[in-house]
Amino acid sequence: MPAFVLRAATSADSAGLAELVAQSPDGGRVAFSPSYQVPFVEGMLARHREAVGVVAEVPGGDGLIGAAWISFGRCWVEGELVDYAVLNSLVVHPRYRRLGVASAMTRWRLEHIDAERPDGVVMAGIQTGNVASLANARKWANQVVGPVRVAPVPTRRRRPPARRNDIEVREARRDELDDVAAGINGFYDGYNFARTIDAASLAAWTDEMVDGARLNHYFVAADQHGRLLTGVGIQAEAQLMTLRITHLPALLRAVNVAARVVPANREMRNANARMLWFATGQAAPARYLWQTIRWRWRHEATNLVSMVDRRGAAEQMLQTPRWLPTTSLSIAVRSNRPLNVTRLLDPPV
Repeated sequence: MPAFVLRAATSADSAGLAELVAQSPDGGRVAFSPSYQVPFVEGMLARHREAVGVVAEVPGGDGLIGAAWISFGRCWVEGELVDYAVLNSLVVHPRYRRLGVASAMTRWRLEHIDAERPDGVVMAGIQTGNVASLANARKWANQVVGPVRVAPVPTRRRRPPARRNDIEVREARRDELDDVAAGINGFYDGYNFARTIDAASLAAWTDEMVDGARLNHYFVAADQHGRLLTGVGIQAEAQLMTLRITHLPALLRAVNVAARVVPANREMRNANARMLWFATGQAAPARYLWQTIRWRWRHEATNLVSMVDRRGAAEQMLQTPRWLPTTSLSIAVRSNRPLNVTRLLDPPV
């Protein structure tokens, strides 16, 4: 086995990280390779504000052979607000797999977490079919929950939804962010891993800029009296990176002929749906908001990507067709409190 060393990632690693991930597609059911539009580390920090990375390299070698990241925050677990750390974006160059690189980077990250937030929950989202990552996770996790579904819904191309004159779809105003936060928090009350949202965090999120353009937007639907009925956050991931699909299972390839989730050139420009909610009894306006955003974002993205627990109310908003090609994530968890598997999940992975 070639000797390798680990060290903390820095902004100077951006070019090497971009080359590494381009050469190392994900090993799950759907294989993909990201292509970054901005320096890699800048893009990672835009997606995960508190992030720490580790890289692996062979002394005297010609590039990075592995990388992995941690993101931090606070979330609800079994009714208690706790620190969390997410292990994400683990990648090992194909020539160096099964040599202990992934395990070493996982140990490095767990040691960093234990030093910084020893009482928190650790989690990782693992795509269905990624046997190696699941085996790696079982070495440190004491529970696996889920799955949650990841659905890349194509933006609407042919026609907008039928117009509703009683509902206005627009971006949320600053003076509405307290109400938006209340809507989000109420919608996810009782979920494991849900974050607490407030007006300040929403404002900071929507103010984030990349190359002079806003990265995040929060849309709402209001009735004729200005009352907010529903909302959804949209992150323009395509400003940071695109995804090159390198492998689709045969069944998904066949379905994709009609569904057109993956474009013909296999380059996906995604926008991520985040913090979606709707008030009690307002599923129909929520669907109208969702379909309107699918239409309005047709030039910025090929797909709107949601990640939801299918057992929850969010399905009433998205109405994702069962025949649509999707994937799912299991959530590996290390926690000092056992998780009730009947609780709904809103993981920050």
